Amino acid sequence: MHTRLSSLPAHVARGTIAALDTVLRRRLGVFEFTSDPSCILRISLTRAPVRIDLPGEVHIAKGDPIVDLHLWNERLPQMPPTGADLAWARRMYRAFTISLHLLAKYMALDARMSGVRALYGEPGFLLTSELDAGAAVLRRLGFEVRRPRVRASPWWRFAEFWQNLYSYALLWAYNPASLRHKPFLRLERCQLWMPRHVLDERYLCL
Repeated sequence: MHTRLSSLPAHVARGTIAALDTVLRRRLGVFEFTSDPSCILRISLTRAPVRIDLPGEVHIAKGDPIVDLHLWNERLPQMPPTGADLAWARRMYRAFTISLHLLAKYMALDARMSGVRALYGEPGFLLTSELDAGAAVLRRLGFEVRRPRVRASPWWRFAEFWQNLYSYALLWAYNPASLRHKPFLRLERCQLWMPRHVLDERYLCL
């Protein structure tokens, strides 16, 4: 996959991916909720894809309004050529903390968010080993980490292939060092959930 992308002139390929990403974000209603340059998250207002029970007696039904989290790829800390190290991990953790604080303040003021009781995200660029190692850090940030049930139907496998391909292309365009030792066909998706009350309690008054 990396070889195929690299066969095009790098600036042309990356520009094409960035343009496609902009079009898809507009189609999906993804927007920037702050102009703060420290923020690494965008959001969209969407519907819960599944029913889920979260800590604090928060019961989310399929179709309930939720905030979908999207990484602001252009602003992610660049991973060193040798791969993730402690300094990079600290920068990412700090960036997430700042971004969640800004999001908590935004949601407190936007009337459209009054009925939202959970945040949701679905990263698609993790190896199983990375997910196992990173789950503790994500929980420290306040997320519930859930592996989705195995989707056996050909349609779901087809859809997930293209979701992973899109995630892989974005990484190649914006943070290529993060693809080091990360074979495309071994990518695993996971679901991140955070109850609204956890966001407010942890981040609103930072």
